[in-house]
Amino acid sequence: SDAREGWLLAFVDAQPGAEQALARATHEALIFSGTDLAAVDVAFFASNDPICEHLDHMGLRYEFPDPEAGEHDEDGFEETFAGSGTGPGMDPEKPPILK
Repeated sequence: SDAREGWLLAFVDAQPGAEQALARATHEALIFSGTDLAAVDVAFFASNDPICEHLDHMGLRYEFPDPEAGEHDEDGFEETFAGSGTGPGMDPEKPPILK
């Protein structure tokens, strides 16, 4: 093995079937960012995988809220997410009025 260092983006407990889309989106974001980080390894792990403990100590962690949980922010308001079906014009019984 060589001694090169690189970047790893690890997704933990990603939705089954979303792996290809997440890897593709990561690749596209790096291409359009204009940085020299175009070579990033993307990996997917289950939270019970032993490598996750190592990643917790060595990497940066970003927690994403569960859109199904209806989580509240620090102001006490419920977070809304795109595609949740609760935004203006999303109720087929009350379509938006176009003028």
